[in-house]
Amino acid sequence: MIYIDKKVEQYIGLIVAETARPEHTSHIRPGTPADVVAIREASETRAVSLNRSYVTPEDVKASARQLLRDRVLAQAATRHEDVGPDAMLERILDAVAVP
Repeated sequence: MIYIDKKVEQYIGLIVAETARPEHTSHIRPGTPADVVAIREASETRAVSLNRSYVTPEDVKASARQLLRDRVLAQAATRHEDVGPDAMLERILDAVAVP
């Protein structure tokens, strides 16, 4: 069994909620409850692959980067050629305080 602290669980929800903020919706499709579940499961899998029995905020960030990348809107990425999908996701991740 993989331990995930309640603060880390809340962190996942806050990241997904951040995608729905008006300043981001022109760049990324808002996340869904399914994204919360997917990020949690991917974070647990990452922790196991690193031989840990607990999830860290870095596991969450790494999983969110992978799973939310496809939500970045293509036209936004081409409009902002100097700011690619990864940079857009970093802005979202940086907007949420790490527990």
